[in-house]
Amino acid sequence: MISAGDFQTVTLSSRDELVPRIRRSGVKSCEFSFANLVMWGKTFDIRYAVYRDHLYLMELDDDEKKRGLLFLPDAGNEPDAAELREVSGALKSTDNPGVFYCVPREYLDRHCDLDDFFTVSPMGEDYDDYLYEVDSLAGLRGEKLAKKRNLIRQFLRDHPGAEVREITSSMVGECLALAERWRSTHPDGDSPEMLQEKAALATLTENFDEFHFTGAAVYHQGEMIAFELCSPLSDGIYDEHFEKSLYFAKGAAQFVNCECAKLLQGKAKYLNREQDMGLVGLRQAKRSYMPCEMVKNFAITPR
Repeated sequence: MISAGDFQTVTLSSRDELVPRIRRSGVKSCEFSFANLVMWGKTFDIRYAVYRDHLYLMELDDDEKKRGLLFLPDAGNEPDAAELREVSGALKSTDNPGVFYCVPREYLDRHCDLDDFFTVSPMGEDYDDYLYEVDSLAGLRGEKLAKKRNLIRQFLRDHPGAEVREITSSMVGECLALAERWRSTHPDGDSPEMLQEKAALATLTENFDEFHFTGAAVYHQGEMIAFELCSPLSDGIYDEHFEKSLYFAKGAAQFVNCECAKLLQGKAKYLNREQDMGLVGLRQAKRSYMPCEMVKNFAITPR
């Protein structure tokens, strides 16, 4: 029987056990990105356990109150409804609500008997993952993406000699400085969410190469003015973690996004640009890039 004591903290040393499982699962949700599990793990105390050869994840808040539960949906090796009921029940006995989050629709379709044990409910648009075709982001073809092409042309016209560099560990300090400059001028720069992102970014200082990042940075007159970082999620899918550009550089965000997608060509078919968290401006920006799929996430609550 699984127990809360079986869960251990996700660290870089967990790579060999977690990454092969995540990669081969084909999972689409950014919540399972190994880089995210480590980078955000210090804030949310993310832990994992392998039970009956199935991967489970759990988050704890600042008061050590156990909350979010996830399991890896893998059509080739995933728990059935009865096992989820067993795990949920075991953890509920230790003050855990026993609710599983970020369950994909495909899993629900494969396990119709979930209704015998759980109540299924959509997590809502705020938690949808935005999935794009890498070739579409790199090419920006078609009338619906014409505005993006125009913004890039304007950026290149206003910033002659702009240079694109693939990000290496030696450039992390510049990325962090740009991100801090961006945060300091943001109206919500001191919000808990922004400070949590700052803490996640800080983990790159010593661990950049461990995450197998692919990233592009844009320089103008020797200064970094935009960057984007992505890492492998699962087979054929990369996850975008950070994209920052200086406010005065109109079109820089569109330019760096396009250039990073070009670096991903041949490495991935799809890019997950994560969730919009209900932020209206962010939702509008993500939808304007015409995602090929909105990855719907569901919660299952024990009856």
